[in-house]
Amino acid sequence: MTTKHAPTRRSFTLPIGAAILALGACANSTEPQAHNDVEPTADSESALMNGTCGPKAVAVAGQTAPGTHGAVFDSNFGFDEPMISKNGNVAFIASYAPGTTSKSVTTPPDTGAGVFFWERGLNRLKPIAITGQKTDVGYLPPYKFNYDGPTIDESDLIAFAVRNITGGSATSALFQWDWRKPKVLVYQGQAAPGGGYFIEFDDLSENKHDDVAFIASYTPDYDVGVFLRTCGEDQIEAIVRAGDTLPDTGGGTLCGFPDGPWLTDSGAVLFQADCIAGGTGGLEESIFIKKPGKPLQSFLLVGPNASLDKTIGGIHIGRPGVNDSEATFLLDLENGMETTKVIATKKLWKTDVAVCATEGEALSSSRKLVLGGAPSIAADGTIAFAGESELLDESADWEAIFTCKAGTVKQIVTQGDPKPVGNNNYFGSLEESSNANGFVTFLDEGNTLQGVFISKTCNGK
Repeated sequence: MTTKHAPTRRSFTLPIGAAILALGACANSTEPQAHNDVEPTADSESALMNGTCGPKAVAVAGQTAPGTHGAVFDSNFGFDEPMISKNGNVAFIASYAPGTTSKSVTTPPDTGAGVFFWERGLNRLKPIAITGQKTDVGYLPPYKFNYDGPTIDESDLIAFAVRNITGGSATSALFQWDWRKPKVLVYQGQAAPGGGYFIEFDDLSENKHDDVAFIASYTPDYDVGVFLRTCGEDQIEAIVRAGDTLPDTGGGTLCGFPDGPWLTDSGAVLFQADCIAGGTGGLEESIFIKKPGKPLQSFLLVGPNASLDKTIGGIHIGRPGVNDSEATFLLDLENGMETTKVIATKKLWKTDVAVCATEGEALSSSRKLVLGGAPSIAADGTIAFAGESELLDESADWEAIFTCKAGTVKQIVTQGDPKPVGNNNYFGSLEESSNANGFVTFLDEGNTLQGVFISKTCNGK
């Protein structure tokens, strides 16, 4: 996941022209018949298209990045934050560099970064937003860290945040791609609910109604909050702002950068408070929820938990970390001097926490589970996460992508498995998994031909 950008406090001037933009109420999700500027992926005989299981390549280092005049995906700066829709389509962030066939052009440049879309049914890549691309608020920047998200809904509309935009009316904005172009949803200089003007945008979440929850900083002091843009009403609501009191914290208030947000189809917004000023103390990493028409509530607090009969010492959530009925977490549990990790879930309307997988449980007669990556959850309750398969004597371990449902853990892809591209290539460092509707997407940032991959969850064993 992209590192949080703690903003440097500085004077803020509203850019000329930023106060007025014609924004559409919602993006149009109707897909046009023609697709321009697309590239077939490295694995053109996709078994996923034929209904079989097993990992397949979405995009790999050295492969042509579409829309870039011959540039190729770059292994030095790599790929980030793959997200998958219920259709098995993938959106991700990637860097690219000049390739052997690059043309000597400057618009767009052949070194940069952006957001890309892989359409499973056509086994093709499409550029969504790339360095130098002109938008309604300016030109998109280089470097992967300037892009956040992306999110992808069930209609394959992709939303993302961009910072350090140049040559236009705003330096940061939220966009939504509607199969044609990135449309501006919210922009720097726009009034923030509760006072001030938006400055920069960070992580976000999107539901099937094209509503977008997002983290943003605002004037005058670069404070940070969580906001919800409701598509049908084309309005923005403040979910929580810096200094707001957080329930069940003894009067503690939000400070610093929250994590999340996570948005359900019913309009509930969850976020994690990584900084809480005052109050009871020791509650950082607790989760809070704002349901439509309801006041802000605590959802899962760090500390003693009655349903687990243990103390929660830490909470970690992936993307998407919530569906319309439950959320999933990697929990650090403490019981006296003993500590352990579990993959757990909690219904949105109940207090009990249910455990799906526990660190140390047997994967086979010779291996056990080691937990590490923050989990994501699909609409049907399937959880995906990165971890390790370790020998019982702890003499060796292998990174892997797992799923868990109803207490059953499956190992989907493992370090050392053959990669579906190139010759004699094997999976290495596996992380950042996201799953939906029987598919899981993940990164390999270790061995040759790093990239974004996808597998059907029926591949598990």
